[in-house]
Amino acid sequence: MASLSLGSPGASDALQHGLPTACARRARRLALRAQMLTGSNGEEAVIKGLEAGASDYMSKPLRAAELKARIHTQVRMKEGGG
Repeated sequence: MASLSLGSPGASDALQHGLPTACARRARRLALRAQMLTGSNGEEAVIKGLEAGASDYMSKPLRAAELKARIHTQVRMKEGGG
């Protein structure tokens, strides 16, 4: 599983959108799950992230227990358990 953190202050637009999209696509080709962690929580941003290949999308600030549960869910799905 790959976690891609977006929304860092001062990051360029290419870094904010191009690199994470490329990473999500590469993760998909490698049969990895890509989880986007971002400061953007608008519907359009979520849709773009999922369409780029992310298997999950969380908005910052992150809640540790929710992040842990989502990671466990992604691992379980990868292992074929639901």
